[in-house]
Amino acid sequence: MGQALVLILALAQAATPRPADPEITFWSARVARDQADHISATKLGYAFLKQAAKTGDFQFYRQAEAAFREALTRSPGHSTAMLGLATARAARHQFQEAIDIARKVAAAYPSDVDAYTIIGDASLGLGDLAAAEAAYKEVAARAPGFVTDSRRANLSHARGRSREAIALLRSALQDATSRDLPIQSRAWCHVMIGATLFDLGDWAAAEPEYQAALTLAPDSYVALEHLAELRAYQRRDKEALALYDRAIALARHPDFFEAVAQTHAWSGRRQEAAQWYARARDGYLAAAKAGDPGYYRPLAMFFVDVEPKPDDAVAWARKDLALRQDHAAWSTLAWALLARNDLAGAREANAKAIASGAEDAGMWYRAGVIEKAAGNTSASRDALNRALAINPKFDRAADASRLLVELNRRSRD
Repeated sequence: MGQALVLILALAQAATPRPADPEITFWSARVARDQADHISATKLGYAFLKQAAKTGDFQFYRQAEAAFREALTRSPGHSTAMLGLATARAARHQFQEAIDIARKVAAAYPSDVDAYTIIGDASLGLGDLAAAEAAYKEVAARAPGFVTDSRRANLSHARGRSREAIALLRSALQDATSRDLPIQSRAWCHVMIGATLFDLGDWAAAEPEYQAALTLAPDSYVALEHLAELRAYQRRDKEALALYDRAIALARHPDFFEAVAQTHAWSGRRQEAAQWYARARDGYLAAAKAGDPGYYRPLAMFFVDVEPKPDDAVAWARKDLALRQDHAAWSTLAWALLARNDLAGAREANAKAIASGAEDAGMWYRAGVIEKAAGNTSASRDALNRALAINPKFDRAADASRLLVELNRRSRD
């Protein structure tokens, strides 16, 4: 029995807090019964990917990788297994590996839209917007509509074109609805439209998008969490906490724990906030130790803003940056370096972050604080004003306004 097969069976049988998925159980049995059957191993890999998307459980990506490796051991060069493996690698932030695998498939099967989609998504994850755009052009030539428009929306968002992203998402949603694509695809469009509107401070327009997503998919932990966030910002904390409870019951993400902590903190419940912050920290660290790189960035921010440990913050930010070089990675590193009193390093990283022009109020707020620390009043004022122009309701809006008053007072003096 191959090592990959042994790993598949061990992982599939591992105890989990949820009932066994019948599709995984079925394909696992087929894989174990016939060690020459590469199709069943491939089907098992995609069943794991489906569960990863449904539950948000990162460990399913490890299981998917093991299944796809087993399929490729049984049938080297099997393109469907290769694309599955590339998808799993991208989900684990191994973006360059995902690109390399997908390019092999694209070279062998030039008409395969999935190969170019993976190349584009992974390039976007790396922060290589030009490569992502080139790949999405290939996608557009093969699959216009939902697949193309949803990807181009992500690219527009990365370039700081939020309104353009919303228009593309609406176009994707219209296509998904007219072609009766899976409910999850339509719900995702609603959530992403709502999240983009929320990040622009348009809470009134964001809410019906979240509600529409939940009408389509009542058990979408993503939609529940986003509506909970909106309720927390509206200071409707009882509703927010109830929604977070529902989301956590579906997916125990440590960033949900931190959001609960923040909700308690805003309502003055310090003891409850401290307990949830501790759960978030422990959850982040456990997930990172288990191999989930998606929590490197939250850990860096946590060790600046919640539990100051500047050296740890910088270490986590650099680990994140090693995997993806988007504007948020550079901004996170800049913030961590400022906390460690490395002003020169913070300004250097910040310059790379804001060069993106992203419509990210938090990024521009951090830029303003960094430039203020450097004594660059004009750049600080511009960055803080830009943050408030993007989203006058973001979580540090009051701090940004206070700093602007202070800067203006200094200028008069």
